[in-house]
Amino acid sequence: MPLAIISSPESARRRVAASYEQLLGRQASGTDLAYWADRLVGGMPFQTFEAHVMGSAEFARRHGPAADLVAGAVYQHVVGRGPSSAEVVAWTDSLEAGADVTGLAAWLRRTNEGRIEFLGSHMQEVLGREPHDFDRLVWYGRLNEGATLDELWADLFTHGEFLERFPYDYG
Repeated sequence: MPLAIISSPESARRRVAASYEQLLGRQASGTDLAYWADRLVGGMPFQTFEAHVMGSAEFARRHGPAADLVAGAVYQHVVGRGPSSAEVVAWTDSLEAGADVTGLAAWLRRTNEGRIEFLGSHMQEVLGREPHDFDRLVWYGRLNEGATLDELWADLFTHGEFLERFPYDYG
């Protein structure tokens, strides 16, 4: 049930709207909402959508245009920290070799650090705490088995800690 809610058209529109505010500093237009929400409902992973936004010219204008500034904004959003000087050099070299920001942002989200940051922020929202080592171990196992980040996020809503905080009233 939680995954169906997270994957619903309404949730897709809310997630698109929030990402536009956070990444671009503006409200998404009706066209933007419809376009991206349709893709999310159609199966596009949310992380792919966010990578596209971070790879946009608008994102580069807002945070760049220099590669190190764009890298800093992407790292801050995806892993919750700025890039090291070595990471900035690698990022800049990759862009000069023909990579694009969309691909690099998607790659960063697929790293263990990127996935744990995504899940950790949702755990904080849903359960009110940071993940423990055991939580990370379970997530790594589930991801290696093919689970998606959204599936793991949805699982938090059926976690014992969540259900204890918000018990269902059958009356």
